Amino acid sequence: MELNSNQNIQEIPTSTSPFLDTASRLKMQQPHGIFTFLEMSETPSIEDMSVLSLEVKTKVLQSETYQVKANVPLLTIKDLQRMGIDGTRETVSALVNESTLNFEKILVNKYTELGKKSYYSDFTKWQKFLNKYFKLELPIYLDEDQICAKILEISLKIAKKSRRGSANFVVVSPKVFEYIRLSPMFEYNSDESYVGLSYNVGRIQHINVFINHNLTSDDIIVGMNTRDNNPGVVYGEYSRQLMQNERYEANSIDFQLRDRSVITSIGDSASNSYYTVPVSFGKKSIWRKLIN
Repeated sequence: MELNSNQNIQEIPTSTSPFLDTASRLKMQQPHGIFTFLEMSETPSIEDMSVLSLEVKTKVLQSETYQVKANVPLLTIKDLQRMGIDGTRETVSALVNESTLNFEKILVNKYTELGKKSYYSDFTKWQKFLNKYFKLELPIYLDEDQICAKILEISLKIAKKSRRGSANFVVVSPKVFEYIRLSPMFEYNSDESYVGLSYNVGRIQHINVFINHNLTSDDIIVGMNTRDNNPGVVYGEYSRQLMQNERYEANSIDFQLRDRSVITSIGDSASNSYYTVPVSFGKKSIWRKLIN
């Protein structure tokens, strides 16, 4: 710390948003934590019947540090104060929002990764060959009025794969949502107070619909909330500190928000709870019909 400065450090609440709540939230008392979960696996028996086995496992979580910073001139703070605006509070609010957006990006990337693993596992040998050597995504072709029915179908597929229940959320880009909102199966939420980057705008029966403005692809990410002690995705939170350093020589205030958290997948069967499907609207080309 500089000699001609004044530093203040305080603990503030961790990120909150409906989308972050789709992961299992774990409050860690130390920089590392332990998550205990029940792993379920399936093996074929001699009688050609599936045998389920259950095993209690643990995973050690290690927090990582994420930082966002801002430097605001004291003159700006005073000008805002004269207009009845608390410049310090507004700056802190902006840093908190930026931190929340960062964790939502990490979470949606994790869901996309796990969902694609689940989607690829259903490929035929021919489709796996095309995907591996030609990088073909092999999207599902839909008419505009089929998208909600397809999401419900994927939800049941997740129930079969995970044996823990059907999906209860879907994440889409604004472009894909334009098709969803036209369906009579979609119902808007009455609460229009949006938090974070992923807005919970409504539902398709029991499935909450999130619009993620960071998504630019036509992927549909369908998933199931991670319940306590189940495989899935965990958001482990240790601490969030706000540091304010008033620098007298520069006549400004440095703001730094430091999060010590981790978002990670838990269990070998974690991907069974998610499904990421590339979709395309309109007629399927002839060559696509030949490979699907």
